[in-house]
Amino acid sequence: MRERRRWPRAELHWTIEVIVEGQSDPVVSKTENLSSRGFYCHVHQPVKAGEQLQCSILIPALEIGSMKNALSLDCRARVLRVESSGANGGFGIACRIEEYSVIPVDRQPAEPAGVVEQ
Repeated sequence: MRERRRWPRAELHWTIEVIVEGQSDPVVSKTENLSSRGFYCHVHQPVKAGEQLQCSILIPALEIGSMKNALSLDCRARVLRVESSGANGGFGIACRIEEYSVIPVDRQPAEPAGVVEQ
């Protein structure tokens, strides 16, 4: 089947934090795909087509396991389509990025609780 999308999508599974309009706690998920104009991900919180979201997509650093040189794509997005994710009770959402900024991430990953360095 020929791709009909205007903007090609990359199958990227990057961490995304989604805040639904009127909520304060982010929902953490992974993107399924990403383009220069939007993304698709799964969330467990119901959303409606047309709703506005605040999102942060973590763009990984080149060095695996390091946050050095990682970036965050902070964006305002509009939900275009909502699909039931089936058995897991979640929702697949297709979103259009309306406004964004790219911000360096200057933090190191947290050590797991209870780990003592020797």
